Amino acid sequence: MNPVSCQNKVNASVGETVLLTCSVSEVGPALKDASVYWTDKDDNTVLDIIRNKPDLSSQSNRYKDRVISFPDRYQAGNFSIQMKKVQLTDSSPYDCKVPKLNFRNRVTLTVSAKRVEAGREQEAEPGPGPGPGPSGGAVVTPTSIHMTVLAVTVLSCFI
Repeated sequence: MNPVSCQNKVNASVGETVLLTCSVSEVGPALKDASVYWTDKDDNTVLDIIRNKPDLSSQSNRYKDRVISFPDRYQAGNFSIQMKKVQLTDSSPYDCKVPKLNFRNRVTLTVSAKRVEAGREQEAEPGPGPGPGPSGGAVVTPTSIHMTVLAVTVLSCFI
């Protein structure tokens, strides 16, 4: 297998749509009837592409109706997938494997909670209003889970 690169990272907020890329440099006859397997960190099937056709028969229920690929791009070596309505539990490394070419690509997805912008609802009163906080707007601070995800993502590059 080709070495895994930590350069493929995707960050998103809950509810967004993301593109997980997977492109091989070999094109043409080498890709005829190619099979590609997308899996998550727990080896759940995200999407299988069998003989250049998406195959949903073994897809994990957690990805049903949320993952699509681009069949018109397969012959160009592009086996990227789009994941809709990402959830916090979607944070994971995802592997794209093309056994015929002895190829593996890893994309790490990190999903965070939606950010709420701090601000004032009333601008009519002159002078400084209440600052961010319980009475003056929302404050977003990193939680321990976000720091854990960040630490795991950074450490995985050195393993």
